Amino acid sequence: HDNFPGENGEVRYGEGVFKGYRGVEHRAIASRFAFGHGLGYTTFSIGEPTLSSNSFTPGGALTVSVPVTNTGARPGAEVVQCYVAPGSPRLPRPPKELKAFAKVHLGPGESTVVDLVLDDRSFAYWDPGQADWAHVTSYFDNDLGIGPGIQDRRAPGWQVDPGRYEVLVGRSSVDLVGSVSVTIEAPAPAPADEDPAG
Repeated sequence: HDNFPGENGEVRYGEGVFKGYRGVEHRAIASRFAFGHGLGYTTFSIGEPTLSSNSFTPGGALTVSVPVTNTGARPGAEVVQCYVAPGSPRLPRPPKELKAFAKVHLGPGESTVVDLVLDDRSFAYWDPGQADWAHVTSYFDNDLGIGPGIQDRRAPGWQVDPGRYEVLVGRSSVDLVGSVSVTIEAPAPAPADEDPAG
């Protein structure tokens, strides 16, 4: 809404990734009905999530297992939602994002375990980068002290940064009942060329 209705027949989408529930949470705005909120004629208990591994390797998959029980007197359905929250993002990111969900139908007193699968895109973000950064840095004069700290820009693309992430499960973006941490390890450095003089 900060950019609407625009001017001269154009609307600039200046919110970036902070649209919808991502923007509401980023701005700490209390909403009347949270993203993912729903109603039914029974109640459910969602248990603590467990992970197939405490670490994630890009290119792999991570399974989040969540026990669910219909604690009411009627049959019903619940949507188990899984959000991922980056610990120390390199670029501005929403506090958390929905990355997986599953709807389960259970009778009174019935239980099941919901498996939600996370992959690279569950932890990734779009880095606009700077495609000509290598060319730009060729003009730097290292004698002036312009060096490695400023040269960490990348080509545009999806990135999965190493670090600690929280995996949260619940009924909506604010009704979260369990969380668990996962670590994405930094990739091993490429082996240096051997010195032929060795």
